[in-house]
Amino acid sequence: METIRNIVGKFIYKLYLNDAKDEFGFIFLHPGAKERYSFCLYKVESQCCSESWIETIESYENIKEEVVTEVSELNLYEEIDIKYQYCKRELKEHNDCLKKYGLDIKTKKGTCTIDYRNASTGFYGADISNMHKELFCDDYYYLIDVIHRLGFKEALWK
Repeated sequence: METIRNIVGKFIYKLYLNDAKDEFGFIFLHPGAKERYSFCLYKVESQCCSESWIETIESYENIKEEVVTEVSELNLYEEIDIKYQYCKRELKEHNDCLKKYGLDIKTKKGTCTIDYRNASTGFYGADISNMHKELFCDDYYYLIDVIHRLGFKEALWK
């Protein structure tokens, strides 16, 4: 969670998500004499034999083309017995305990919530970590091409 706090003060241009919905990345715009862009990749990490993923991204329009003012962890932690609850994902047979987590990203326009989950035997959890150093580029279209080749698409959830 601490690693994602480094986006405070940055201008989010777009948010991207991979098909597995366990990695997401931001394109940041760095205005100046010459505009520069950067891409920073984050992963919802799983511990040991558990599985983690992004369930929803709510109010994405509140962070698109805005400066981040605050990032906070939501107190959504709740264990749910999957045998009795609807789950959008097909899970490994032994993972019968679902934990809910959330992250609020705030701008002057409003708040975007990233809601993520972890399924395990009950002993493990999830966290968000930074995958790589920020990739800087002067050419926006080249950066978009690289992001698409990595298997990411712009997040369109509302």
